[in-house]
Amino acid sequence: MGHRPSHRSRGRRTGRLATKAGTALRQSRWWSRWWNLILETERRYGAVRIAKFGVATGSGFLVIEAILVLGMTILYHTTQVPGATFSSPSILGLTALAFGAGSTLAFVINDRVTFKDGGSRRRKRQQPWLTRWGKFQLACLAGNVIIIAIQLGLLATASLSPAIGHVLGSLVTYPITYLISSRFVWAMGPVS
Repeated sequence: MGHRPSHRSRGRRTGRLATKAGTALRQSRWWSRWWNLILETERRYGAVRIAKFGVATGSGFLVIEAILVLGMTILYHTTQVPGATFSSPSILGLTALAFGAGSTLAFVINDRVTFKDGGSRRRKRQQPWLTRWGKFQLACLAGNVIIIAIQLGLLATASLSPAIGHVLGSLVTYPITYLISSRFVWAMGPVS
């Protein structure tokens, strides 16, 4: 016949299970507190939406960088530009193509994920997709002009790659683009 555990060993096993259950309960309470803090922060300050906008913008940024690096490699067989006066029109056209593709991707992600929850009343009066896309492109235009100015300025003065200029310009224009697009494209307050 099989060995039946004594009363003491069963108690130890039950005690271990109770300890594991207690640990799981404490961890779930800990997670619940953090989750509630995240939700309250989102409700008050829109922090989760700002982070989502950052992810969408980052995705567009990666597309822009990929197009710029690929285009520079195709045009000049390097990511370093040979000279500012020789390359400015080519770089400007490449940059316009990259910004168009990157900002369209950022718009799609923002429209589907970041600003999708605005309440039924907002959704009823929401403008058509093409109108929102056009407004987002206009909202990005101010930031893109600054980014292009920084790119060309760094190219002319320091012969730095447009990719580096784009990184620096993006850091400067991120808050501007967020404030303008949340208000005028999706008709939501920046932190509400």
